[in-house]
This record gives sequence, C-alpha cells and structure tokens, in this order.
Amino acid sequence: MKSQTISLCMIVKNEERTLGRCLESVKGVVDEIIIVDTGSTDRTLDIAGQYTSNLHTFMWNDNFSDARNFAAQFAKSDYILSLDADEYLDPESKHLLLEPLTADYYFLRIRNSIRSGIVDTHSFIRLYSRQKGFVYQGAIHEQINFMDFTEASSASLSVYIIHDGYEKAIVKNKDKHARNMKIIEEELKKDSTAFGYFNLGNQYKSIGEMEKAVNAYSKSYQLDPNMSFVPKLIVYLTQALKSLKRYDEAQRILEDFILLHPTYTDLHYELGVLYSEINYWKDAETAFRKCLSLGEVTHHLYSSMEGVGSYLAHAHLAELYIKWNKLDLARDHIIQSLLQNKLHSASLRLFLETCINLDSRNILNKLASVYTLESVEEARVLLQALYHLRNPVFALLSESFKHDLNEEMIAWMHQVEGQLEQAKQIYLNSELVNARSLREILYLAVLTEDVEFLDNFKHQFNLRNKDKGVLLKIVRREEIDKAEVSPQLAQYLEELFYDLLMLRQYDVVEYFMKKVNEPMIRYELSGMLYKFHFSELALQSLAEPQQAADKAKVYLLAGDILNQLEMFGDAYEYYNQYLALNRSDNFPVLYKIFELAQKVGDVSIQKSALEQMSGITPKSAWANSSFAGGLL
Repeated sequence: MKSQTISLCMIVKNEERTLGRCLESVKGVVDEIIIVDTGSTDRTLDIAGQYTSNLHTFMWNDNFSDARNFAAQFAKSDYILSLDADEYLDPESKHLLLEPLTADYYFLRIRNSIRSGIVDTHSFIRLYSRQKGFVYQGAIHEQINFMDFTEASSASLSVYIIHDGYEKAIVKNKDKHARNMKIIEEELKKDSTAFGYFNLGNQYKSIGEMEKAVNAYSKSYQLDPNMSFVPKLIVYLTQALKSLKRYDEAQRILEDFILLHPTYTDLHYELGVLYSEINYWKDAETAFRKCLSLGEVTHHLYSSMEGVGSYLAHAHLAELYIKWNKLDLARDHIIQSLLQNKLHSASLRLFLETCINLDSRNILNKLASVYTLESVEEARVLLQALYHLRNPVFALLSESFKHDLNEEMIAWMHQVEGQLEQAKQIYLNSELVNARSLREILYLAVLTEDVEFLDNFKHQFNLRNKDKGVLLKIVRREEIDKAEVSPQLAQYLEELFYDLLMLRQYDVVEYFMKKVNEPMIRYELSGMLYKFHFSELALQSLAEPQQAADKAKVYLLAGDILNQLEMFGDAYEYYNQYLALNRSDNFPVLYKIFELAQKVGDVSIQKSALEQMSGITPKSAWANSSFAGGLL
C-alpha cells in the first residue's frame, strides 16, 4: 500500500485525439482525476467523463497558470501530478509513483517526440505537495513558484512522461505557434524577463525567423545569464546562428560554454554538427567521439536531445566515414546507432547507403541481423526508408504489408518488378500527382521511351521549356551535344541516374555514355556512378565544360574519383586546378590534399596544406594544433 495520495490535475481543450491515452496511463497510480476544460467543441468532455466526474470549466484568458491554479483548488490528495492531454506516463517507470514520496516537489523526466526517431528530454517539476502552497506562475510555459520556498525539499524521480505535442503535424493542426506567440508577446509587455525572451526565441526559431530568434535569445541571456535554462538557450542560439551561416560566432559561443559546462553532451554535439556542416571532418570526428565518451545526459537540470551521447553521435561518425570512403568503419557505427534506436530513419538510410551495390537478398539478411522483420512497427520504418531510397528490397519486404501501401508505393513496386505499364496506369488515373510522383513519371517515360506518357504531366514539371526539351530528347534516346542545365534540371537528372543505377537499368546508362555529350549532364551521371562505386566508368563519363564555375565542379569530382582509384598524383593535380578556380570554401579540398600527401609521404605538401587550413575562419582546432605542433 502506498504511503501518499496523488491528484491528477489537467487543463484541456479539444483533446479527443489523446485524452483517453493519457487517462489510461494513470490508472492505478492516481487517486483522483480533476479535469478543467477551457472551451472544447469536440468529444473531449465525453471522453473525460468516462474516467472522472470531477469536471470543471474555465473561461480562457490566455494564461495557463491561472487555469492550472484553478484546477489545483479542487485537489484533495497529498500530491498534485500535472499532465497535458498529449502526454502519458511511461508504463515501465510509472510504478515509482507508488513508492513513498518525501520531498516537497519532484522533477520528472519528459521525453518530447520531435519526429520519427528524434526525442528531446528534459526534467520539469510535475509532482508537488498540495499543502505546501505552491502556485503556478507565467502565462505560458508556466512553472510552480518553488524559488519562493527556499526551505522546500526537492528530488528527481525517474518517472518518464511521453509527449508527442511537438510533432510538426500536431503543432500545425492546433495552431500552437500563433497562440503561443500572442501570449508571450503580451507577457513581455507586462514584464521583460529572461524566461520570456527565451520562450520568444523558441517561437521564432520554430517558425524559421532565425534573426529574430537570435535577438530574443541574446536579450534573454543579457537579462540573466545564470538561469537554469541557459545551457539549452546556448544550444538553440547556436542552432539559429548555424542556420544563418554565422559559423564563426556559433563556434566561439559553443567553445566558451563547453568550458563552463564540460559534461553537457549537447554542446559537444552541436559543435560536431557545426564542423560537419562546414566540412571540418577531423574536428567533427573529435567532437562526436567526445559525445560518445560523455554518454547521454542524465542530470535533471539539463535539457537534452536524446541520442547525442549514443545513436546520433554514431550516425554522424558513420556519415563522416562514408565521406572518407571508410565503409567498414561507417558500417560499425551505423550498426551501433541502429542497435540503440532502430527507429532512427537517418541511420537506417546511411546503413542502406553503405550497402548500395549489394543484391536485395544480401541486404535483407543484413537488415534481419538488426531488425525484427515480423514487428509491424519496425517493418513500417524499414518500408519508408527503403521507399525513400528507392531500394528494391522494398518489394521483398512489402509482401506482408500490401494493405499499408499507398498509391505511389504500389506504383513503385510495379517499377521494381518490371511491370512498367501497370505503374504508368496508376499515375495516369491518379489525381494526386506531386513533386515526388514526377520523379517516378520521368523514370517510367525514359525507360519505356514514351513521349506521350511524359506529355500528360509536362506542365507539372517546374522547368523551363529548354529543360523540358532536354528531357524529351532523353526519352527519345536522341543525341545531345549541347544543352543548358539549370539547377532544377540537374536535380531531376540526379534522381533519374540514381534510380537507373539502383534498379540496374544499365542499358539506359549506356545511352547516356554514348549519345549524350553535354558536359554538365555527364557530370551528373559521373557523380552518381562515383556514388555507386563505378569509379572507372565515372571517370570516363567526365567531359570538360566551358564555364569556369562548371570546370571547378568537374575538377573536384575528377579529383575524388582519381583518389578512389588510388591515382594520387592525378588526383592532386585536379584538386589544385579546382583551388585555382575556386577562392572560397577550400578547407575540405585542402584536407583531401593533406590526406593524399600523407598517403604518398610528401611532408612538404602536408605542411603547406596544414598552413593554409590553419589560416581559414572559422578556426579548425585540429589544423591549428597540427600545424603548431608539427606533423606526427
């Protein structure tokens, strides 16, 4: 028998989607349920009535604290548990609420589902003594006034609350952004607090207003740099700065705060992400390895993105090793990532990328070593990833889940199985053709040389007439000696070449090799052949263009292909030709030259490359320490 009683207090509005799930989760744990409705127009009150008769209404006044304090006045138990309708108690940990409770208030751990496989966790006071006199403060992102009770005792309780209300579709449906922004702005007019500006920054960041987010976070920090949320503020601030490409500023802030919070893994993770974005690969590797050594964040005062000390760091390391063509190392880290979170779709896509040339049965066997293919949840994640990557393993796995496939997936399965006319009929009869469908439509038109089929959809392609003319020539298998390749056309070609190689349509690839002489079309083909490790064919596909910017792109790709073929001297020459044409973003190419020099033992070139890298901003700790300390 437990030694205390607990009242669940909730405020709700139009929560029919999740309220039942929440109330089911507290069965056997709470002694009474108090629900305050703020104006529901759906089945919320009917559902609530199935669990409690303690129902009340509150006239909404844009103040969450007022509503929560109104609910609390009806509680009669020793402790009050506060939950939202889009939350529920984790069944594996909720039993801890039955253990004796002695503190005045407790931090519980909240797992916020952001999107598939991505979870942010933080601790928050959700359980507190009713008789102590705590009240909620703040119109939004409200919290109890524990700071007013200096003698009150606190503790952490490893009870997890699962929350899915931050998932984008749900936020959009409930129009949370507009509601929250209005409340925060009104609150700041009354009282300019650090917490208020932190919340304002979060709202601006969530709608992509990054400059405004940076300004709000900066004001918050200036008002009080010692608030408990400041470490998370720094994470969000640097994320906003990165999106604005203010890398040097973000780097300096992260490095300063790592000195203050050396065990907060999220700071090291964000530094690793920054280095990855600017292709400082050695620095990124160091940062993500540090994340793994620190592990997941467990301190209750830190808000953390789940995985920064485990599967996310492994995934980033795998991505780095793929760029370095160290596929065995990449696979090791991807397997570790997937074993720690099978539902992390980005890791799954990386895993499949390392298996890009394997046959379908071999890939399926490798997946079976990680996944339980009989699990519906795991199989659905696999199907989505396989479809996204146009991997033919999709057809093998989808047999048991045909009832879950949408129209596009069925059409694509026909393509995999060579039933091209059936696939075309689906698109001809569909009213839901979108940008993703156009990729499949182009593939089908090219494979069947069907101009009429493509004509049915030509107005939906976001292309100039010149670009559409190029596609028609491709469908007819005509010679192409010269053509302008816009970025939009290049994107369609890149996807087409990927699909042709993934489904092993080598006869069409041969057409491009023999009859298409436009350098930038051949560049797109070469890049995809290189991705699929057909390096010699990729090299044969390259042709030199006229424009300097195009030449630079071709020279860089030629260097990468020659590097993969271990023709290091030739690779070095092409990298240098690229540097002669390109005056910015040269750090990754200088690093490639450094690696080449290491392989052939040319110390002078190593030193020259290091010296140049050490002078580039943002500063590379690896390059500067290596140059200052001499070569190992």
